[in-house]
Amino acid sequence: MLAREAGSLGIAVEAEPQRVSAIVLSPAGGGLSGLDVEIDGRSARACGSGCYSVDVAPGGAVTVAVAGFGPTHTLRFVLPAQAPSAYALVRRVDARFRALHSVSYRERLASDETHALVARWRLEGPNRVEYSIAGGAQGIVVGNRRWDRDTPHGRWIESEQTLLTQPATQWRYAANARVIAQTPSTTTVSFADPTIPAYFTVTLDRQTLRPRVMHMTASSHFMTDSYLSFNEPQEIRPPR
Repeated sequence: MLAREAGSLGIAVEAEPQRVSAIVLSPAGGGLSGLDVEIDGRSARACGSGCYSVDVAPGGAVTVAVAGFGPTHTLRFVLPAQAPSAYALVRRVDARFRALHSVSYRERLASDETHALVARWRLEGPNRVEYSIAGGAQGIVVGNRRWDRDTPHGRWIESEQTLLTQPATQWRYAANARVIAQTPSTTTVSFADPTIPAYFTVTLDRQTLRPRVMHMTASSHFMTDSYLSFNEPQEIRPPR
C-alpha cells in the first residue's frame, strides 16, 4: 500500500499479484465514489466505497488518474521490486517507541495544497504532551489537566483532560505492513490503520528502530512528522 495527497484528495494504491486498486479519500471523510478513475491507462471499475480496480499485474510503477472532483489529478506510484512483511518489525517499533521517556518532532499538517500548519510537539511519559504552532496556539497536558491559549502571549485557560498515555505512536493498528525500501542506515515501511482510517509510510533508523520521518494520508489530513530528539530530560510542566 502506498498513499499520497492530490489537492484535497487522498489517493492510495494497493498492489496485488494480479490486481491494482486505487482508494480515493474524500475531504468530507470516507471513500469518494462516482469518479472516473484510470489505472495505467485502463478504466477502473468500482470495488467499494471510494475503491476502483483493474485486473492487471502491476509493473515497477502505477499511474492513477482521477477525474470528476475538481481538476484531474494524475499520480505515479513507484512500487518496490519486493515488499516483505513488516508486521513483526512494526510491533517492535511500537514497543520501543512507547518505552521512550520523551519524543520531540516537527509536524506539518495540511488539508490541501495551500492550507497547512507547522507545529512543534513534545511527548513525555507517562502522560504529558506539549505543542506550539509558530505564532499561534499552544497547549500543555499534564496528567488529567490541560492548559490552552490562542497566541504565544495569550492567557492560559485551564480545563480537565482525559489521561493520555505517552509517548504514543500516531497509529493504533498496522494492516498490510510491508518493507518498501532499505538503505544501509534506514528501513522504510508502509501500512494502513483502518481504525482511523489512514495510510502510513515511516522511515526508521535501522539500528535503533526509532522513526526519522513519518507520512500519514487520511481524509483531508496530510501529515508529515520529522523527529528531532528522544529521551531528553523532562521539560513539560504546568504554565506559571
